Amino acid sequence: MKHDPQHLQNQYARWEALREALETAQQQWQQADEILAELNEYYGSEQWYEDRENDQLQLDTGSHFSILDEDTLWEALQSRHDMALNWMRLGLDALDRE
Repeated sequence: MKHDPQHLQNQYARWEALREALETAQQQWQQADEILAELNEYYGSEQWYEDRENDQLQLDTGSHFSILDEDTLWEALQSRHDMALNWMRLGLDALDRE
């Protein structure tokens, strides 16, 4: 198979742009993981149960679900788990192609 060098040069330029985006995504993943670690510590704790029962506690949730809803944090943690598995599979697939 004969390769078109210009096409490959263009592909390399695309790779460089994607690589930078992927590095940013890795940094964002680490930040998100730190946030979820804090939320996980709270979720299911004695304070979380007390806060859920406190009728006086009013949270400004913006357009998001309340962290006091039983499913909100569970679903966030499950989503992180699913994404982590996806990242692992993507990485393993890339290594298998080497």
